[in-house]
Amino acid sequence: MTVFRASNGQSHVQTNRTKTDKLTSPIRTGHGRPRVKVDGFIQISPILLVFFAATLSTPVAALNQEDVWEHLENTNAAYTLLFPWVTECIGVCLFFLLTRYEIPVPYPALLFLIGTLLGWGAVSRAAKVDQANELDQWSTSVLQWSNIQSSVLLLVFLPGLIFRDALEVNFNLFMAALPQILVLAFPMVLVGTMLTAVVGFWIVPGEWSWSLAATLGAILASTDPIAVGSVLKKAGSPARLQMHISGESLLNDGSAVVFFSIFSQQFLSELGYADPVDVGQGFATFFRMSFGGFAVGIAFAAGLLILLYELDRRLEPEYNVLQVAVSLTFAYLSYYVSEQVCAMSGVIACVVCGIVVRALGRGLINDNKMMDSYLGLMEYLLNTLLFTLGGVVWGKVIASGDGSHIDLTDAGYLIAVYLLVMLIRFVQMALFYPIFSQIGLKSDWKETTFLAYGGLRGAVGVALALSLNRSVREVTENVETLQKIELLEFLAGGVTLLTLFVNGTTAGPVLRLLGLAKPVTSRKRALRLFRFSAEAFVKKAYESLVLQPRFAKTKHSIVKMHVPFVTSEPQQRYDGPAPVARSVSFRDEIAPAHRLLEATDRGCPNEIVMELRQIFVELLNEAYNKELSNGELDEREDNGYNFDILRQSVVFTATDVDHLERIHDWDYTENFRYQEDAKSFLIRKMLELTGRSTADHNCGYEYQKQRILVLRSLAFIEAHRQADEKLIRYTKALAMSSLEDGEIITLVTTGTETVLSESEAQVKKAKQILEGIRDTEVNNIVSRYLCTILLHKLAKFVEQNAENGILTKKEAKGFLDKIDRNIQETHTCTAGAGGTSLSLRVTDL
Repeated sequence: MTVFRASNGQSHVQTNRTKTDKLTSPIRTGHGRPRVKVDGFIQISPILLVFFAATLSTPVAALNQEDVWEHLENTNAAYTLLFPWVTECIGVCLFFLLTRYEIPVPYPALLFLIGTLLGWGAVSRAAKVDQANELDQWSTSVLQWSNIQSSVLLLVFLPGLIFRDALEVNFNLFMAALPQILVLAFPMVLVGTMLTAVVGFWIVPGEWSWSLAATLGAILASTDPIAVGSVLKKAGSPARLQMHISGESLLNDGSAVVFFSIFSQQFLSELGYADPVDVGQGFATFFRMSFGGFAVGIAFAAGLLILLYELDRRLEPEYNVLQVAVSLTFAYLSYYVSEQVCAMSGVIACVVCGIVVRALGRGLINDNKMMDSYLGLMEYLLNTLLFTLGGVVWGKVIASGDGSHIDLTDAGYLIAVYLLVMLIRFVQMALFYPIFSQIGLKSDWKETTFLAYGGLRGAVGVALALSLNRSVREVTENVETLQKIELLEFLAGGVTLLTLFVNGTTAGPVLRLLGLAKPVTSRKRALRLFRFSAEAFVKKAYESLVLQPRFAKTKHSIVKMHVPFVTSEPQQRYDGPAPVARSVSFRDEIAPAHRLLEATDRGCPNEIVMELRQIFVELLNEAYNKELSNGELDEREDNGYNFDILRQSVVFTATDVDHLERIHDWDYTENFRYQEDAKSFLIRKMLELTGRSTADHNCGYEYQKQRILVLRSLAFIEAHRQADEKLIRYTKALAMSSLEDGEIITLVTTGTETVLSESEAQVKKAKQILEGIRDTEVNNIVSRYLCTILLHKLAKFVEQNAENGILTKKEAKGFLDKIDRNIQETHTCTAGAGGTSLSLRVTDL
């Protein structure tokens, strides 16, 4: 066998349907294109068969091991960056396809398969070149990563993944289920290891020793619920079942690693390169590593809690990033110190650290959303790379070519081992069911059956097999021994691949077959309740907006066409006079006349006017932030065109105010508009070419410019209105606190009058833009603007209901897809009044 080593060792309304038909209709995305629903395992199984037949029957010529080793040692270290980032790019494309077309194949399973192809391809490429230095950069990068030391691999990947899972666990539910989780993670792992050892000892060819067979059992004892977890959440399975599966995976990695350490050392002792381990020493090692890891985890959790407490500064956002950074740091340090320094279980230390922080320190985290976002990003990146790398390592095994090549006979043994491992999993659950069903949260036979079926294997087992390979090759070159280790790697990776594809892909149907998914009638009832609450929410928001002068003449027909859940037109609208230029006679409300000096008697110092202008600019900035949070401004709409211009006008005005200049922020929007026209035109055309235009293809560019200009004017006028009102309140409050000082009141009043007059002058320019456009066009654009605001508010309402568990993630995603499409439709130039609704209602789910 050739071995390579590195130097660092996821339409239209159909009004004829009944509600039930709409609720059960297929979900559509994009521009009416249906998502494809297929049976993932049936679809992928022919690919697997062809893949196995091709790779296992195609020998690869051997390349001199020393040549490749020397090449990898002397190659450019920058090549190592190629594999992980190309892998992440592949992962993004793959994840998009799986979710966009709803292909029910687990993401990790396809990553593992792709990694296998990459590993097999790299070895094949390396075997065909005449000289090792002719190997291309990509193959070199793949081989470098495939030769990563297993201890480094586990240290890089496991802490980040385990800590995130531990930090998100429901602590109360975890503690209630702890007796069952401990049974799953320790005695059941030992029983599973022993039973799998029997398979390895009696079934696998090659006359395996008991210690080597037990090592295979420990490797296959580690479970990974990533492919099943998403299925459980989407199907609305019982929280008890989800906790059992996630809790088992948190702890059984640690116990599996401990058992692996014991039995692998015993195997090495048989080769004469380690001290033998008897039963007593084995149990002593197990308890030392387990309880030692627990102690290390407690110590690091205490330190992390202290730092989180010191960084708990809710009014200083920069500390939020520090809290994320220190949490990740302690996750990795707890694993490293426990594993490498104290020779304890790093997995258990990291799990304990995360759970303790979840229990005692959740209130110390300033921004839980930021913490979840960063940890979620890290989990995605690590999982993508880990499963791909696991496949690469396994691909190298099946591409060996030194006479011990894995062939179709070994593939037959793989299938036999997989079936027996699954049988053993069911036997384990049956043996412990009398205990398991009576302690903790208890359980029933249906949940226990799925728990047995959902015991998927992950890339951790592949890493452990790689570790054994390295350890054995360091001490012996015996061909027979190396063939056994190669077969062990093949079986470990193959069982992982089969459980991911077979069990992971069919987990959903099995869950529904057992009646553990929420029934359709229950979801219909939940959707009906959500519809009632959404109608009330939209009605309240709609009625509130039309009471504002800017939305007084909006067309209800347009709103009803684009906004779901709109059932009736508001009974009241703004019917007062049009807003006029603000009068400065508010001074009479500020202080008694006998305490007020006339402005003509005393001028207002520039310093006071400058300070009031600075306050006004800050109020403008606050108003734009409020419009952004209310959905009146959108950083993504039209590539953030209006948002950027308005915010930039505030920045430049603030600089002018500091130099005693007047407020003239609208003038800056005019300047920026000319600078941005070309860029906006190019971006719009690019989006049109890719089918992602924010405007209808029949809409002219001039209409879109007009629409953007009207929306900018409206946002500008509203921000100034809010800033004017707050400045007046500020002035009144200051006057009330200085009633005994008429001079101060006069100066502040005069300065406020100056600032308000400057603001009114700028607002007048924005209004002139609106006056220059026909009323029918303005009303049409404003009506669609109202639709956009309502749709943004509705999107937040849907997200909140998803977070509260009222909607499933799949249902929320369906609503948000429709809302997003309706927002795009509001940007079109179709008149819309009296037209047919293009929006999709809740009942289309």
